[in-house]
Amino acid sequence: MTYSEKEIAIFEGVRKLALQGADLRALKADDIARAAGLGKGTLYNYFSSKEEIISHTVLYDLFRQMDEVLAAVEGTQGFLNKCRAALTRLGEVSRQSMGPFQLLLLYGGVPDWKGMAQAFSSEMQTRRAQVEELAWQLACLGAQEGLFPQPTDRTYVWRVFTSATMGFQQLDCAPCMQGRQPLDEAVEEVCRLLVKSLS
Repeated sequence: MTYSEKEIAIFEGVRKLALQGADLRALKADDIARAAGLGKGTLYNYFSSKEEIISHTVLYDLFRQMDEVLAAVEGTQGFLNKCRAALTRLGEVSRQSMGPFQLLLLYGGVPDWKGMAQAFSSEMQTRRAQVEELAWQLACLGAQEGLFPQPTDRTYVWRVFTSATMGFQQLDCAPCMQGRQPLDEAVEEVCRLLVKSLS
């Protein structure tokens, strides 16, 4: 999905307001426009409502994070190093900023989930397939390296990676979590969990 500079400015404006503690449900178009450095009318050149802006912000941030994690994996060799690279990048992005899941929690759920799902169905399916394939390739690589047996169940592999990464992001990376362990320690724990779960 490609966004214009102004659309990205709008998304970054929403994220900035969220980081400042704004109640996303109570935001007004004026607040978003001001945070984005744009006129209120400009918002409506791109989006029909505040809910649509927030939905697109969540997706923009999710896709941006996915691209960064995939790039980190591509530039690394070996199962554990690829997992470490992906988790570290995911953790850095999540700890430094307001991630898509934190935005959803602050909003109180997905605004207009049905409309968002319809509008982004193709993109979401493509992204999911891409990440599922990466999880399978990583599991096969780990098996080739002798870390665990060759996997045979793609659904199980997908669930292992999804559970581990979602738990990692929510428990170890959420900006609101106090007393988090250092990122490198959390990454190593998740890597051990992945190896054990795939064994």
